[in-house]
Amino acid sequence: MRRRRFLKTVGGGLLAGPWLGGLASPLVSSAWSSPVPAGGTGRRMLSNHDGAIMGSDPPLTAEHFRQVVRTYQGTPVDTICFCLGDREVYHYESEVAEVFGRRHGTFKSDWEWRVYENIRRLIESGKGPLATFAEVCREEGMGLFGSFRMNSHYGVDPSSPNHSEFRLKNPQWLIGHPAGYSKESKEWGIRMGLNYAIPEVREHMAATITEVFTRFQVDGVELDFMRHPAFFKLHEAVENHHHMTDMLRHIKRRRDEVSRETGRKIELAMRVPPTFADALRVGLDVRTWIREGLVDLLIAGGGFIPFDMPFESFVEAARGTDCRVLGGMELLRYMTGPTPDLDINRAIAMRFWEGGADGLQLFNYFAQETDWKRQFFQEIGDPERLATLDKRYQMDKRRWFPGAWNNHGAAFSSAVPAVQLPVDLTETPPGGGPRLRFRISDDLESATRKGALESVKLRLLFENRTLEDQVEVHLNGERLPDKQSPSFDLVSYWNRRRGPYQGEYLTGTLEYDVATPPLKQGINVIQVRLVKRTPKLTTPLRLGLVEASVNYKSG
Repeated sequence: MRRRRFLKTVGGGLLAGPWLGGLASPLVSSAWSSPVPAGGTGRRMLSNHDGAIMGSDPPLTAEHFRQVVRTYQGTPVDTICFCLGDREVYHYESEVAEVFGRRHGTFKSDWEWRVYENIRRLIESGKGPLATFAEVCREEGMGLFGSFRMNSHYGVDPSSPNHSEFRLKNPQWLIGHPAGYSKESKEWGIRMGLNYAIPEVREHMAATITEVFTRFQVDGVELDFMRHPAFFKLHEAVENHHHMTDMLRHIKRRRDEVSRETGRKIELAMRVPPTFADALRVGLDVRTWIREGLVDLLIAGGGFIPFDMPFESFVEAARGTDCRVLGGMELLRYMTGPTPDLDINRAIAMRFWEGGADGLQLFNYFAQETDWKRQFFQEIGDPERLATLDKRYQMDKRRWFPGAWNNHGAAFSSAVPAVQLPVDLTETPPGGGPRLRFRISDDLESATRKGALESVKLRLLFENRTLEDQVEVHLNGERLPDKQSPSFDLVSYWNRRRGPYQGEYLTGTLEYDVATPPLKQGINVIQVRLVKRTPKLTTPLRLGLVEASVNYKSG
């Protein structure tokens, strides 16, 4: 039986302030032992850090890196995935790739200057950023992976130090804009990314990746294929997938050589799209990677559709192999205020554990307040404890629409499929209306028998709803009672307008107290029928969100 694992990634970032995760107290004086020794085989939890520490006020020292590590004290996090840079420009002491700022004598922003100064001073001190961080992690009992963004599609000014000389001097190595596609197309949106069909691109990336585990005492490397998932011209991606696989075979051969020579365990982690079909469509043959042992830790999905993605298909494909499958969680997908919603994030973690995950990887959680992180990571790292904590399950919604297909939005839209929501409703006869699949991972039947449940509420949130709309809702074939709740809440409307989901789901909610049954663990079927639409209202009634709050009795 494969052991479950939990991972968190560290990166290469933007701001000087949040990189400590809100830690305001002095440095903790004593180190602690993580649940698993660095480099061991029982890693459960990885956390990403986007490298924002490099933009702190100089001089950056080992003690600053130590403070980052210690924000995870007392949690199951045992590995940090440190983003080494972006767009083939790196924030560490590389000898084969471009180092940030070396081509620039002056800088346009204070952030650029701080990053450059911190890199320069650490290298001149005799130990650069990556060597320093790796040493600190070893001392603190924390694992460290160097994380590579495999193809950045952010729009960057060519004069910026964030724009690599590799791309500037070799525009013929970019994906380009195939003839016949408009500026509104995904093909146009990804035109400035690297084209992995070009041998020089693969050689450059492979040399950069292998240098990290050859020269530095890291526990592994993470190849982040979700930043951003477009690697070839879209109409050529499937036929070119073997090029990416060949590059990974080379990286693994070199990893095996270094492991034999040094006796070090070096792991290869890969973060991939949420389905095998979506991965293959952009040129990633993930099934072959698993079968050939090219990946040790497979991080399934970018965290954008965790509830609806077929996570179990990855678990099944890895059965009988040494590949461990981790559930990928993305903070920005379910952050609806200054701090993330604990109940939604708990539900995501439970969905992965119940689906057979070996562990979890957390993306973009690194900058949260330390107390919040410690509480949350302790909760989701313990599936037994998590099982009896309040949760909010949701159906996923489509995030990228035509018109938003520019740069990284185009790349994501190529590899994150459309899901069930939103859906426009039309008047239908009895028995009609969309049937939606809704997964619940809590064992509601057992909790009911034990008398542990406080309440279970099912909510449907609409756009363009009025009280004159007549809607029928069936849950697993059982008709739920008609509801006439207010369709417009001024306070809710105002607060949502100011939040990250501006303009969505603002004008109507149906809420039901539900028992179990009909709601159950596993797949539930919710049928929504529009019986009658408000007269003279021509805009469609849109179902934008479905969620269920599962609340347990305290004590």
